[in-house]
Amino acid sequence: MNILENKVASQPENAPLTPLAGALQMAALGFPVFPLKPGTKDGMLVKSWKAWATVNPALIRAAAAEHPGCNWGARCSGHLVLDVDVVGEKRGDVDLFALDVEHELPTTRQHRSARGGLHLLFKLPEGVQVGNRQPEGCTAIDVRGDGGFIVCPGSTFEGRPYSVAVDAPVAMAPASLVAALNAAGTCATAPPPSPADVDAAVVRSALLHLPSGIPRQQWVEIGAALHHGFGGSDEGLALFNEWSARGENYADFDDVKGRWDSFKPDRQGPVKTLATIFDAAQRAGWQPPPG
Repeated sequence: MNILENKVASQPENAPLTPLAGALQMAALGFPVFPLKPGTKDGMLVKSWKAWATVNPALIRAAAAEHPGCNWGARCSGHLVLDVDVVGEKRGDVDLFALDVEHELPTTRQHRSARGGLHLLFKLPEGVQVGNRQPEGCTAIDVRGDGGFIVCPGSTFEGRPYSVAVDAPVAMAPASLVAALNAAGTCATAPPPSPADVDAAVVRSALLHLPSGIPRQQWVEIGAALHHGFGGSDEGLALFNEWSARGENYADFDDVKGRWDSFKPDRQGPVKTLATIFDAAQRAGWQPPPG
């Protein structure tokens, strides 16, 4: 298959999206979004974008009213985005062709960046994450996954808009591509965030919306997410114990500490991240604090 003809479509002649409309589109596709400073692709308007990111249209519209003309980012957790660079001498189209030959990439939704590159959007199976990295052998493609984000269509940078290039359903990522990206030696899955990215108060407020008296396997998953997010620190352990102690099935600190110590920060394959907690808390009615 000629990927340049069949999978990299030319820009459609549709009316341009507004930043808000693009953000609402991405939220409807399951990508939590958050506001960025107007005309930027990394100017944060909220203190903890990973916690704030939401698919709630009311919250998105309220933020747009609070920050007129703002750009929007879309959190990629639960998804995999191929960021294809074609600026200058970078030949992302060649790298993309090689990935297609190796993994038979399905037709999927694509966005065109302000500088002419492409974002190919893919879904991941439930519980599977891929971290931010560069596929082996590629020099002009980056992967945006857990802990990463892309700019939404409708937002602008350097006076030019991000736009929808292929308005197709978001396809499931090929299993072979996910396996290659998560293979030992390529890059560890979902690298822990830096301490500066973790706001313990925000995490605590999200935990308060989650019942602690839940089945043990779900309790373990919350603990694993906290361990990953706080890098196994005592601060994360204290939050895990504080939340656990609210449940009727709480044993004691030693039980919590034993489970905490069992989590391995360098494990390969899918891991739970703070996104697990934030997503569950939002479904339970939690609203991220404003910037």
